[in-house]
Amino acid sequence: MQNITAQTIVALCLACSAGCGDEGTESDGGAVRDSGPDMGEAPDDLGQADQGLADAQTPDDARPAPDLGERCSSVGSRECVGDTAVLACERFFIPAQYECGALGCTAGACTGDVCANAIEVPFADLPVTIDLPTLEGYSSQFEFDACQSLEFEGPELVFRVTGISTGDVLSIDASEDVGNERDSAIFVTETCAETSCLAEEDLLDALSWTSTIDGEVFVTVDRLRRTPDTVDGHFVVELESL
Repeated sequence: MQNITAQTIVALCLACSAGCGDEGTESDGGAVRDSGPDMGEAPDDLGQADQGLADAQTPDDARPAPDLGERCSSVGSRECVGDTAVLACERFFIPAQYECGALGCTAGACTGDVCANAIEVPFADLPVTIDLPTLEGYSSQFEFDACQSLEFEGPELVFRVTGISTGDVLSIDASEDVGNERDSAIFVTETCAETSCLAEEDLLDALSWTSTIDGEVFVTVDRLRRTPDTVDGHFVVELESL
């Protein structure tokens, strides 16, 4: 029996490589062999699959962000738009513009919305009536949970009554409005801090208070919650001396 050496195996392999040539060439036996498709060329669908895989592996911060529309930078912030409207940054950083009505916009908010732009009313000039078509542009700065058991989360209107003296009687009436009755509370405070309560009424939408101090007081009319009934429709507050 003939011995098969390593050299013989190498020679056979070389011969096989030479015989298995390009597609469509004849072998030593004269038969035509088809070597099949060129595996170096990927079908189109495989190329698309590879691209989809590459996209899936792309980090999120490298992908273009979806267009969600205009966004504001700080939820709760407000700024005046001219003299009559306010631009508010609301939930999910969505900006919303509201009309402030006849009182206008000052100090970055509808007039009477915050202590910095409270509606100033000299006691000697009473009676005074404020009639607003809507409270939609007004925010909730106070809850007054230190003054009573409820938490008032609706919009507010803040007055600064000046020139009041001990013994003066101040009457505040917020009952004449469109919407549910008895949905407003009235707070009289010595300063603009909600903990400095002097008097409060959270049932009747009206309050009469005899002053125990000389100087000025803040009067806040606060809605219990923010609903269409407590925001839309005329909101009337009357202040008078008795």
